Amino acid sequence: MHFLNQLSNVILNIKINDSSCFEISNDSSGSFYFLLQQIRSMRKNFDNFLIHLSSLSNKPSIIFLTEIWVFENEVSLYSIPGYTQFSKPYSLNVSGGVMVFVRDDINCSSCSINAVTADILKINCVIGGKKIGFLCIYRRHDRSNPEMLLPTSFLEELPEILSQ
Repeated sequence: MHFLNQLSNVILNIKINDSSCFEISNDSSGSFYFLLQQIRSMRKNFDNFLIHLSSLSNKPSIIFLTEIWVFENEVSLYSIPGYTQFSKPYSLNVSGGVMVFVRDDINCSSCSINAVTADILKINCVIGGKKIGFLCIYRRHDRSNPEMLLPTSFLEELPEILSQ
C-alpha cells in the first residue's frame, strides 16, 4: 500500500512493510523506517517487544510506543542499544504515556506538548537535509471524567495541539 504525502516541501513515499513497520523514502535520503506499537505496559511487555524488534530484517529509524504505563522515575529502566529514548509518562497515574526511541545516527530533538485529553511527544528530525516533525499521541480514556471519553473532546483540542 502506497501513500503520497507532502511534508516540509519533501514528497515522501510511505509503504506499509508488515503489520507494524512503515517505510518512508525519497530520492535523496534513502529509506526511513518507523514502528508504532501500543505496548500496554513496559513492565509487562518490553522484553517481548525487544524479541519482536530483533526479528525485524530492517531496524526502525524511529519507534513509537503508546500506553507505556510507567512513572517518570522508571523511564530510565527502558533502553534499546543504538537508540536515544524520549518519553512523556502520564503524570496523574501509571496508565497512558508515550515513549519514542530514535536511532542514534538521526539528528533529532523532542518536546512535550501540553494537552488535557492526550499524552503527546513531538519529535523533530532532520532527514535528508529536511526538517520533519512527528507526533506520538495517546488519547486518554479517563473513566472518572466522562468528557475525556468523548472523541470530540480530543478533536476540539486538536487545533491547539497542532499549533504548538
